[in-house]
Amino acid sequence: MSTCTHAQIASLLQQLKQTLAHAPLDLSAPEAQAFQSEQPFCIDTMYLQQWLAYVFIPRMQALIDAQAPLPEKCTLIPIAEMTWDAQQRADALAPLMSVLAKIDACFAD
Repeated sequence: MSTCTHAQIASLLQQLKQTLAHAPLDLSAPEAQAFQSEQPFCIDTMYLQQWLAYVFIPRMQALIDAQAPLPEKCTLIPIAEMTWDAQQRADALAPLMSVLAKIDACFAD
């Protein structure tokens, strides 16, 4: 269960949106069939940044808008560490990694 309020998560989603927009990553819209993936993070059909922008943020925002229960767990840092190399994470993607860590912290046990 989230230790953060819906408003705090909404603020973090806004930060994530802004940080993604400024990150040196491909944020082009995925093809429609990419959304039909059954793999976690749509890893077989999208880049992680596309999944964050086109799946994660909209779904989380929909839960917030509906005041629906938030997921019990959310761990984005491990997939980010697997996706982007250490140099990227330390340099150009450091602000993005920081926001992802804050989101993960809201769902920590």
